[in-house]
Amino acid sequence: MDRDDESTLFRGELVKFEPGPVDRDEKQKLLMQTLSEAQVDFLLQRTPRHEIKTRQGRGGMQFSYVEHGYVTERLNLVFGFNWDFEVTDKQILEDEVIVEARLTVRTPGGQTIVKTQFGGAEIKRHASGTKSGRPLSIADDYKAAASDALKKCASLLGIGLDLYGRDRPYDLEETQPQPAQAPRPPAKESQVIDVGAEMAGVSGPSSGLCSPAQWREISKLAGRAGMDVPELCASLGIGALSQLTEARAQRVINRLRELAGDGTTSQAS
Repeated sequence: MDRDDESTLFRGELVKFEPGPVDRDEKQKLLMQTLSEAQVDFLLQRTPRHEIKTRQGRGGMQFSYVEHGYVTERLNLVFGFNWDFEVTDKQILEDEVIVEARLTVRTPGGQTIVKTQFGGAEIKRHASGTKSGRPLSIADDYKAAASDALKKCASLLGIGLDLYGRDRPYDLEETQPQPAQAPRPPAKESQVIDVGAEMAGVSGPSSGLCSPAQWREISKLAGRAGMDVPELCASLGIGALSQLTEARAQRVINRLRELAGDGTTSQAS
């Protein structure tokens, strides 16, 4: 460091470091340093629309949420039951119960990830009768608060994160309406495609789950491209389409659309 640099440093004229945005591919690479590709695929998925519920909140606002069972199912699928959840503290106020809880998950590499969050629930009371105004069940209120805390902890891992106001432009792009496609004539019987060569670009780990809609789309597109499903599965190194993750299934769909001459890359759901 020369003298000019030193004088600038001690005058406090430091340049503020502002990291740029991390795109989806770069985020996936970072996550895969700790988790497997299949786990990363699950954590980066958007919340399926049919799992999103709405409720009336305070101030007359509408809030989107997912049920406790969805979050538990996602945690089981991603971490294979190798996770724990515990309430570490609780408090009861005049009209609300509050809990502090900890979610612990373990990775295939033996690492432990811990997330802590608060959850709350309004105390439900008898509306009439001799018990009017008294709590219906504080235990149920605590369970609701713990469920709220679990969902918030899981959101720190990416599960249901899009419901907490997170701006995810790559998801918005995928949900843009696609122009209607004119029906295409069936592929000629003489059309032959080298399946192994053409599908090599979408090979990779095959653990995980894809949706029934994706299975049907893959089967339909395989027929258009002049191949059958067993042949396609063999080229991908899997025994059945159900062994594909959702993200990998979408890559297969996009590639088959290219082979079949269909340029659309919309998300199958």
